[in-house]
Amino acid sequence: MKHEMTYDKELAKRGRKRAMARAKSYWQLYLFLIPAILYFGVFRYVPMAGIQIAFKDYNLIGGIWGSPALL
Repeated sequence: MKHEMTYDKELAKRGRKRAMARAKSYWQLYLFLIPAILYFGVFRYVPMAGIQIAFKDYNLIGGIWGSPALL
């Protein structure tokens, strides 16, 4: 049983090394992906915090997170 676990760990370690080698060889692709990921993060997910105002009894002093929920 112990030999089996060691073998599985070795396979996982070898797989991680291959994945890292592949990632290093395509680093330009990942560089091009960074602006797209930032775009979706800034313009798609950050505004969802503002959508919460529709479901809150908003007061200026408490802000979005300190206002009680309407539901």
